[in-house]
Amino acid sequence: MALTIDDGPDPKVLDLLDAAGARPTFFCIGRQAAHRPELCREIIARGHALESHS
Repeated sequence: MALTIDDGPDPKVLDLLDAAGARPTFFCIGRQAAHRPELCREIIARGHALESHS
């Protein structure tokens, strides 16, 4: 089973995913990712996959 999430999450969601041991793939819109690069770095740092939704 794969868990995918469109667009960037609220940082609290990352905490919930960590607590559950879940490692989803996030699909982010390019301009959203450019607007919040710190969130993209956090997604990667926590071991999740990050892909382009554009």
